[in-house]
Amino acid sequence: VEIRDKESFPVRALKTNKLGQFRIATPLRNGIYELELEKEGYKFDIIKFEAKGEVIEPLEIRAK
Repeated sequence: VEIRDKESFPVRALKTNKLGQFRIATPLRNGIYELELEKEGYKFDIIKFEAKGEVIEPLEIRAK
């Protein structure tokens, strides 16, 4: 999992657990971000989201 800022610079790179879940312990600065996922044999849409100083509700992401 890679999270990029609005200039497309990576700000976090994460690995998921066996269930595909991940968590960020350090908050992101307020702003717009892109979430890109990679797994061999799967394709995912890039997801845009906004960080606003609040806990972001869990997202359910499915491969195409």
